[in-house]
Amino acid sequence: MLKIDNLQVHYQTEHGLVEAVKSISLEVKAGEFCTFLGPSGCGKTTTLRCIAGLEEPTRGRILIDNEEVFNSGNQTLVPTHKRNLGMVFQSYAIWPHMSVFENVAFPLQNAGKSKAAIQQAVQHALEMVGLGDFSSRSATQLSGGQQQRVALARAIIRNGKVLLLDEPLSNLDAKLREQMRDELRELQLKLQTTTIFVTHDQDEALAMSDRIIVMQKGNIVEQGTPFELYQRPRKLFTANFIGKADVLECCYQERREDFTLVKTKLGVIVASDPHNLGGKTGYVMIRPEAITIHTTPPNSPDSSNQLEARLVKKVFIGEKTEYQFKTPTGHLISAIAPSYIQVPADKSITLHFQPERCVLLEKEPA
Repeated sequence: MLKIDNLQVHYQTEHGLVEAVKSISLEVKAGEFCTFLGPSGCGKTTTLRCIAGLEEPTRGRILIDNEEVFNSGNQTLVPTHKRNLGMVFQSYAIWPHMSVFENVAFPLQNAGKSKAAIQQAVQHALEMVGLGDFSSRSATQLSGGQQQRVALARAIIRNGKVLLLDEPLSNLDAKLREQMRDELRELQLKLQTTTIFVTHDQDEALAMSDRIIVMQKGNIVEQGTPFELYQRPRKLFTANFIGKADVLECCYQERREDFTLVKTKLGVIVASDPHNLGGKTGYVMIRPEAITIHTTPPNSPDSSNQLEARLVKKVFIGEKTEYQFKTPTGHLISAIAPSYIQVPADKSITLHFQPERCVLLEKEPA
């Protein structure tokens, strides 16, 4: 449904050339919910604006449903209103002088649709977003969450081939953001609309996406399903950016059956190598929830991936508690456990890293 080939966006500033998007290529399947995830300035919104036609790339090619909408080679540049897209941005752009109905109806009125067709389509779109009884209400009488729903209804009413969402939940409070996240994903699954979602929020990306494109400094770092990028990332940036993790530098020692032995400052760690990096590994990632906390020495003859430590910090977060431990060598290790588990602060405990959840990462280029 969407294909991007060698997209580049450069700006000339008083400080020199800025490469906002360096050279990215990707494809998005029909019906897929694809998220561009990365920190501010990584190029994700610039890429989205190029897809929308709101920004002209320096070079490259963009196709929507096999139709070329941009090609620097033959000077093709299809304007935004002819790209058959729906868009929702961080600022919802709800017109205060219009009613809910008028806000949602505007794209169809602008397209010259009949009153009967508009009436039916608007009511259907409002029902889809849970605002069926709000059509006559003034836009100024809506809450933040309701305004977001109006913007979404206006975006889907055209039945565009691709829906573009640029951080549409960032202006909502935490609880409403979570509710709208679930509702948006449910609506997308119902409509089966190809969706590009831009966010810097890892939780949103993990909860909503079929596939995540991780971006940094105008490049695609890595892409995959939420499970793959969280549990088995390949790159150091991905491991650090998505979720929490302790990442240790390591040196490859040997392969042993299904696992790989690496040497770290904490000693030898037995780890999984899902990307078959072998000697190309440079780091081992350990997620806090992958660590088992033993308040008494574990009754096991196998001492692999076991480490003595003492509690130095704990943070209670309702259903879980986050702990920080210090090893005899002075290194800090984080762990998470259910809140009903009590970890004593006055005695040594044992941390156990499950080998299948200690993941080797690729060595960074020099």
